[in-house]
Amino acid sequence: MIPTRSSDSPVEFLMEQERQERMEAGVAQALAQLSDREQFILSRRFRLDGSEQPTTLAECGRILKLTTERVRQLEARALRRLSYRARDVAVETLDLKRCPRCQRHVLTLRFDESQDRSVCRSCFNAS
Repeated sequence: MIPTRSSDSPVEFLMEQERQERMEAGVAQALAQLSDREQFILSRRFRLDGSEQPTTLAECGRILKLTTERVRQLEARALRRLSYRARDVAVETLDLKRCPRCQRHVLTLRFDESQDRSVCRSCFNAS
């Protein structure tokens, strides 16, 4: 990586390089949680493999011998699994509380006077 602006100091450059390396390591760790097909699809679709152009659903399907619709489903499932994993990591890292009613992870709780406890926004609005 080369500093893009002349105002970038060597310290800023090194900090940016370290941030980039941490991000790449995090992406690799996240992809390791997926199946081989899901890893292949996401790395091709989002150019994580270093390619110049993102691969289309149809191209991924031809390579994997799957229909375009099946590739789309696998991509959606992989992204969903990654978002669930990211949420779980955030909960573990930030020690967030779960709503006692629905058990979803929540950042903000609302106090439900009728049950004398805190619940998530969705459960609070539903009551």
